[in-house]
Amino acid sequence: MRSYIRDATRRIKDPGMGLPRLMYSVNLDKVGEDLRSKFIASDCDEETEQFLDSCFNSGVYNMLTSMVSTVLNQFYSVTDTNGMLHRGQMFVFSRAQAARLLNFPNGRCGGKLLDIGAGDGNVTAKLATFVDTVYSTEVSMPMVRALNAKGFNATHTAVLSHPDIIANGPYEMISLLNVLDRADTPLTLLNQIRDLLTPTGVLLIAVVLPFSAFVEMGTQKLPPKEVLPMNGGLCADGDSFEDAARIMSAKVFTPCGFEVHSFSRVPYLCRGDISQPYYVLHDALFTLKKSLHNL
Repeated sequence: MRSYIRDATRRIKDPGMGLPRLMYSVNLDKVGEDLRSKFIASDCDEETEQFLDSCFNSGVYNMLTSMVSTVLNQFYSVTDTNGMLHRGQMFVFSRAQAARLLNFPNGRCGGKLLDIGAGDGNVTAKLATFVDTVYSTEVSMPMVRALNAKGFNATHTAVLSHPDIIANGPYEMISLLNVLDRADTPLTLLNQIRDLLTPTGVLLIAVVLPFSAFVEMGTQKLPPKEVLPMNGGLCADGDSFEDAARIMSAKVFTPCGFEVHSFSRVPYLCRGDISQPYYVLHDALFTLKKSLHNL
């Protein structure tokens, strides 16, 4: 059985088996010369397989929490419900994948990390190995409690102008993992992040592409106040992952004062429910630094 699971969770899924494919490949002819030169290939490594194996081994637990979450989601946001039930665990990247992308001298950058929208802290824990001190933010109180229990100095806030966030900076690394498309003011957020980074600091972004934005407000999903200029890279228009990556780099990151230093594609995995063992979206990973005129 275990060998079957390992074979089933490889990146080249057989669609006939009913399991979502894990996509790592990118058509580099469509991303533009700048991103093409910065692409770092990822694959389904051992840590990714371990997460997928655990999804297959959680059937009863997934069934029970799925039934309870159906009730709670009528009154709470999906994030709050997941925090209360300790469910919906996400897998963005392995530590090895992050290390290749970040490419720090001697394997770490030291200093301080700020993980924005850190969720339950499972991904934060991987990034914590690259730094000396970890700070985090979350809008969900159940997630804040989970983060503080793990020692990740969580602040309950949706804004980076919070006095604690400013006082603890500047940061050698800031991570924004699958938050940009759920932020009410994403352009303001990027500008604030730039100002919170040290001159040599790095911003690690994960974002689902093609792009689709909404803000979770209780049980509602609302359009953001600030709209990113992503025409040509939108999920609703059937645009491609590659077009969306190119547009995000040129029309969002560059005008906000950032330069892309590396770029990759990974499956954004979520632990499943009674319907299937895991779910997949398509994440672009970017490491950004301040452009020279913003130092």
